[in-house]
Amino acid sequence: MENNEDNEEFEKFRKFIEQYLVGETEQIQLIYTGIKAARMSNTVPAFLLKGPPGSGKTFITKVIAEYFNANYIVFQTFLNTSEDDLLYKFVPSENAKSGVAILHGPLPRALEQSHNKITVLLLDEYDKTRPSADAILLDYLQNSRITLQIDDKEEIIEGKKENLIIFLTSNDNRDFSEPLLRRVMVINFLPPSPKTVKGLLQKYFKNPKIIQILTKIYTASLYAGLSKPATIQELIQFGNALQIMPNASFNDLLYSFVIKNAEDMVKLEEALRNNKNTEKQEENAPNVAQALVEQEELQQEEHENEEKGTNVQEILTKIKVPKEENINAEKITENSERTFATNISNDFKEYSNIIETFEPAPAERPDILGKFNVVL
Repeated sequence: MENNEDNEEFEKFRKFIEQYLVGETEQIQLIYTGIKAARMSNTVPAFLLKGPPGSGKTFITKVIAEYFNANYIVFQTFLNTSEDDLLYKFVPSENAKSGVAILHGPLPRALEQSHNKITVLLLDEYDKTRPSADAILLDYLQNSRITLQIDDKEEIIEGKKENLIIFLTSNDNRDFSEPLLRRVMVINFLPPSPKTVKGLLQKYFKNPKIIQILTKIYTASLYAGLSKPATIQELIQFGNALQIMPNASFNDLLYSFVIKNAEDMVKLEEALRNNKNTEKQEENAPNVAQALVEQEELQQEEHENEEKGTNVQEILTKIKVPKEENINAEKITENSERTFATNISNDFKEYSNIIETFEPAPAERPDILGKFNVVL
């Protein structure tokens, strides 16, 4: 009975998150399990989400906070963030003798708010902190408490373990201390597959050409060696821009919304051309729009206006969306030699469709016809 209730609760949790984030079922299950296990053992559920930028680490914490209708405290770390930055917040004040008032930082604020309702604390890009900052999290994650020193007074703040969920995210810029790693559940995030991204984009766009363009750009960005792959949020914004401004330069929109780096534009163009040895003149901006069309084996006009580039409408006109074709084979009754060509998948679906039209009928195995076997 309890297992059925757990399964129902997990399905509700999963379906809610997958409204906004697809392709992360394993990570969703691990987070759900971690929260439940921590509650059962009276510890603080704490997670270290590791993976490249744009893989959904930060976004999933926001969705989880929405699921629990929780307080959501986000602290964006910066290079060499110190322990004091996590504990205190310094603000100008005319009432303070020093001119600076000391307020509670993200760690104590999360503990305080946990007394009212579930509180999700995110320390984003925690790998930018100083290694010494790991030490203050040990007692915090173990016992949900922190000790502060303000105006020569010691203050101990405790939270409610059952109302706390802690997330750290990391882009692998530094290693973490062993004691800290023992207190967190490490979950790896990878960039979603192109198939997953395409499925998500179909929820936002009805035009199949827009979806195809965005999916191809995302796929190329994965293996082009860019400083970071294109994110789903960037692709959605770019797709909306393509619809809003059909007369704008495609390359300009791509640079503004997705790539944002001249070197990465060159790499993306090369990836879309499938590493063709195309000479590029330094004075010419990389033409991703043209590469998209060539990759689709469509011809461009020989003399394009490089200053204006190719606009969005021209790309949408020239792009082709592949159609799924059903194989219709006629009955073959006479003795004759026939050949056919088709894309044969691993499950022999297309092959079976053809071979079943032969007479006499084939054996039980669709990959065997008399003394002949299918060879892939």
